[in-house]
Amino acid sequence: WYGENAVARSTNRGGLIYLRNRPIHPTKLVEVLTPLLRGRANETVFLKGDRDTPYGKIIDVLDTLHRGGIGKVGMVTEKPEPRRK
Repeated sequence: WYGENAVARSTNRGGLIYLRNRPIHPTKLVEVLTPLLRGRANETVFLKGDRDTPYGKIIDVLDTLHRGGIGKVGMVTEKPEPRRK
């Protein structure tokens, strides 16, 4: 999907985060991601929130990443479904 890039995904209203289908407590996210990113040519973390994830939870994850020294963050979006007429 994103090759070797790490994908952190905030998945629910409670702010639970998954890293490649592995649940990670938000307070451990930077600790887990940092060694995975070390030495990679591309240190980008891709963040995707589920449809029901409040915007504020996504911002919380972004803030956690930035405070932890992870500044290369890409947002993953999905193409919206066409509106029915």
